[in-house]
Amino acid sequence: MGNAGKIAFVYPGGYNSYVGAGRDLFQLFPGVYEEMRKHSSRLGGMIGEGLVYPRGLEKPTAKDQNLRERALLDSPITMFESGILLSIAYTKILRDCFHVEPQIALGYSMGEVSMLHALGVWQETDGMSEILRDSPVFRTRLAGPMEAVREAWGLSEAAGDERIWVCHALRTSASQAREALEGEDRAHLIFINSPKEVVVAGEDEACNRVIQRLGCEHFDVTIGDAIHCEIARSEYDELVRLHTLPVRAVSGIDFYSADRFAPIPIDTEVVANNIAKIYCHEIDFPRLVRQAYHDGARIFIELGPRENCTNWIGEILG
Repeated sequence: MGNAGKIAFVYPGGYNSYVGAGRDLFQLFPGVYEEMRKHSSRLGGMIGEGLVYPRGLEKPTAKDQNLRERALLDSPITMFESGILLSIAYTKILRDCFHVEPQIALGYSMGEVSMLHALGVWQETDGMSEILRDSPVFRTRLAGPMEAVREAWGLSEAAGDERIWVCHALRTSASQAREALEGEDRAHLIFINSPKEVVVAGEDEACNRVIQRLGCEHFDVTIGDAIHCEIARSEYDELVRLHTLPVRAVSGIDFYSADRFAPIPIDTEVVANNIAKIYCHEIDFPRLVRQAYHDGARIFIELGPRENCTNWIGEILG
């Protein structure tokens, strides 16, 4: 198939990192460490070593492990940055050690950011990290106390650890989910993962009503920010600013977007606006994958923590 079809590199979203992810990467591929230092002058901080690789004098109990996982999940920026760093490392291993080159690249949600870093459109991560950590978007506006959500729903300021935003994966079709969401202004379809799986997010009570109407199998998913819906539109200008970085032209690879469902021009302004737009509407992953397949992709390789995209692609193209 590799002789006849194109290879697509696929990059997963922002909440896939976990405690211990890639822990022996640099032992297995020591040459990659020096290459990674070209991307960041502070690799330990970028990968969130204190949270992803926590140290201890005693073997952690199951409770300790749960607390460590919770601490990582409650740090969205660390989740984003560690996922991006691991995607960069896996891409370097595949290209430099195994000499596998993509002709198509695509990402799931924040995977589009990982894609641009990993394949050299954006060349260093420190600058983006500083802007990201300084901006309120993923600290207080769309994550943490979720000020943008509170403003949209007319809620008071955050008090304690109250949860106002939940996410559920539902084993149902997008059309059935849309029908069940009618009349619910505090529940949103944010992801179409596969023909038989979607993610609904918003107020707990509203999401539960949707689930009851559908009567489908469901489970909680860990997404700690309010994105891929109209609520994020209030942060559009800041999202553009966060992703306005110098770009480098890369030949031989078509970079697909979940906004256009087609390759995007590699231009600073176009790329920044494209990323901001995808944060403001639902992600239709099956449509993106099918378009890549239609355009010749026959081998899909996921580069990042976990294997969610791999499983969905198997279902989409089954």
